[in-house]
Amino acid sequence: MFCPNCGKENQADQKFCRSCGLKLDAVLQVVADQFPSEEYAAMQRRKRIFERLGLGALSIAGLIGLMLIYSGALQADRARTRGIIWIVDSCCCLLSAAVGGFNRLSKALYAV
Repeated sequence: MFCPNCGKENQADQKFCRSCGLKLDAVLQVVADQFPSEEYAAMQRRKRIFERLGLGALSIAGLIGLMLIYSGALQADRARTRGIIWIVDSCCCLLSAAVGGFNRLSKALYAV
């Protein structure tokens, strides 16, 4: 730890600066208050992981939907195309419900 008054390096367990005599206990407490707590940091890590998983799931669902639409566009059979469009539409509805569930769950988990 460096003294904010003179810049001299001190050990973390010292109560006073050896160079200028500044009381380091108060400085250490103020600095410690500025850092996030372990619990808050862990919560932020979980939140980032959860958001990445949600984004990955949305990306995969979007790719599957595009593949289904593309494969249906290549088919000459209209009934099959309508069936594929119905499947994509159903997947989009389910995905929308899942995103809403993710949103509610993340708000419940990370409400401060």
